[in-house]
Amino acid sequence: DIAYDLHTNNGRVGDNFMNQIEPVAARVPYMVSVGNHEAFNWNYTNYKVRFDMPGTEDNLWYSFKVGPIHFVVISTEVYFFLLYGGLEAIYSHYRWLDDTLRNIQQANLPQNRAKWPWLITLGHRPMYCSNVALRYCRLDSNPVRVGLLRSYGLEDLLYEHGVDVAFWGHNHCYERLFPTYDGKVYNGSYENPYRNPKAPVHITSGAAGNQEGSSNFRGSRQPWSAFGTTEKGYTRLVPYNKTHLFLQQVSAEKKGKIIDSLFIVKEKHGSYAKLFPETRQKRRKLGRIFKL
Repeated sequence: DIAYDLHTNNGRVGDNFMNQIEPVAARVPYMVSVGNHEAFNWNYTNYKVRFDMPGTEDNLWYSFKVGPIHFVVISTEVYFFLLYGGLEAIYSHYRWLDDTLRNIQQANLPQNRAKWPWLITLGHRPMYCSNVALRYCRLDSNPVRVGLLRSYGLEDLLYEHGVDVAFWGHNHCYERLFPTYDGKVYNGSYENPYRNPKAPVHITSGAAGNQEGSSNFRGSRQPWSAFGTTEKGYTRLVPYNKTHLFLQQVSAEKKGKIIDSLFIVKEKHGSYAKLFPETRQKRRKLGRIFKL
């Protein structure tokens, strides 16, 4: 949801936005992820021609490395704008992500995971949310998680390939989840949920400001929701080393006050299915009992 919106007023809003970010974007990498507002007008055209991301011609999905982190940028919009690519776009995106995490970038080879131990995905629409108005991401049928007609969903890929953190936007709030997979919490332990977590940690960071208002939270939270706020702010990420990743949520409304923080500590990185086979066995057993 860049500039609200890049195409507005025949692209003049986009021009103004690009001029405003130039002092920053000229000095540090300014990496973007496509959202629904980029798709609203002419097949992502403004997004495609204004940005030049690595790896693909249209910038809709790609990967890059910074320090000890391997970032993988995905598109959740293939599930919602079938007019632009249809089922072929869903399949192409799914195969690309699977190949990137498994083969092309060789993210899980021991020698490469030693160089870039932290594997983080960036996408627009979250797999989980506790917001009142955004019903789709509260459902088990969320297409980002499970795909269309339960095909080509992304959550299994994140779990199988050992994604450490999944960042999302779209919702105008900040929400931190406990380690979560398939709607269930897989904490490292009761006392230290984020020490050797048994599933990816989901963070929705969409509170930087907008023209549509905040995404208010429901009165009762799901068990997987650890913290949430609609305060305007941004998320800060600090990779200390291969075992410790530090996150902070900084409040703009409170002049830089830290309103949430956590360390994610991982002694080993890789597929959760391989690191914690007992978790999968328990899940299969429950599936047989309850016919899931």
